[in-house]
Amino acid sequence: MVALVRSKNSLNVNNLKKLKIGIKYIGNLSKEIIPSKEYHKAKYLIHLAASAHVKEKMKEDKKKKLEYLINIEKNLAKSFSNPHLKVIHLSSAKTVFLEDKYKRKEANLYVKAKLKSENIIKKNFKNYIILRPPLIYGPRVKANFLNLMKAIDAGLPLPFGSINNQRSYLYVENLIDAIDVILKKNKIKRKTYLISDNEIMSTPQLCLEISKGLFKKSRIFHIRNSLLKFFFKLIGKNDLLDKISGNFIIKNDEFCKDFSWKPNFNASKGIEKTCFWFKRK
Repeated sequence: MVALVRSKNSLNVNNLKKLKIGIKYIGNLSKEIIPSKEYHKAKYLIHLAASAHVKEKMKEDKKKKLEYLINIEKNLAKSFSNPHLKVIHLSSAKTVFLEDKYKRKEANLYVKAKLKSENIIKKNFKNYIILRPPLIYGPRVKANFLNLMKAIDAGLPLPFGSINNQRSYLYVENLIDAIDVILKKNKIKRKTYLISDNEIMSTPQLCLEISKGLFKKSRIFHIRNSLLKFFFKLIGKNDLLDKISGNFIIKNDEFCKDFSWKPNFNASKGIEKTCFWFKRK
């Protein structure tokens, strides 16, 4: 087993070293091509590479950002040209927005790139499984989930009490177990699956679970939704409010049936383990 990482400075490198597996530094995948001769005997490719927070990293126009993300997929396809290679590709559940004409406006640049990457995988590989997860949380989580944990840990009051939504999440160890099950059953065929934890949570429920995991008193308060929308609009964060208050439910029934799988960890345990990491970091 060989892990391909972009940089020696990657935060994941030290964790990979603990696993005592091979590590290959491949640089910027959007510009460089991995020598295909070096990996042409590989049986499996587990493709987790992405740039989820490309907005902060790049200031070019949207077209260039999209090209940057798509080039990652094209270069991987060129590098691993083995027709017998079995690919497990991690995409995003939000690609379903682009398949629904009524929800296309909700798809951001990252989601558009993910759908295009799915199509590149389908075109270039005979044997693949595409996994479409919702937000993945767990140790080393970033972005909005981490910011929410920081706010709760700091004891900040949060005006989310009136939000009545339902959202799916996926704990990272459940994702790892799902990939492990795919490899063990060796049932990699041309198929796309939604995958998630079994539980669906509202934003207030999520905050309460995090508060419990951090041993903090919950400081959620109620505010009229109209005022909440006005506040987020005032600070230019409408897209963030959509993520906090919107509904996004994933059904993982098909994957569970095909692979006789169920998540090892429920949401409460996953959040508890994530909070344990947060307090120690």
